[in-house]
Amino acid sequence: MKAHKVTTKEQADRLIDKLVTKDSAPFVMSPDYWLNSQLSVAKYYGGITYNGVHYQIDYDTGDLVRSDCYELYIKFYKNDRPKIEEAKNDVGSYRNS
Repeated sequence: MKAHKVTTKEQADRLIDKLVTKDSAPFVMSPDYWLNSQLSVAKYYGGITYNGVHYQIDYDTGDLVRSDCYELYIKFYKNDRPKIEEAKNDVGSYRNS
């Protein structure tokens, strides 16, 4: 997996826009979007591949985040995301299954 050298949120925004445009795959999917869809199988495996891009679950927010951008998500975006207790419980209950 390629590590991205980004030091500011503006650089991260540009990189993510470029990747999303290239792959037609979103950067992050909120639990409202993926938990009640076919993507919900991700909760059993900790992630899923969608449109050729691998996503992993962030268990604090319940978000599905592109694995190639997970470090950017942690550094620049995670604190802006809501901590949804319902999603954490639903997703987290499958974590150790």
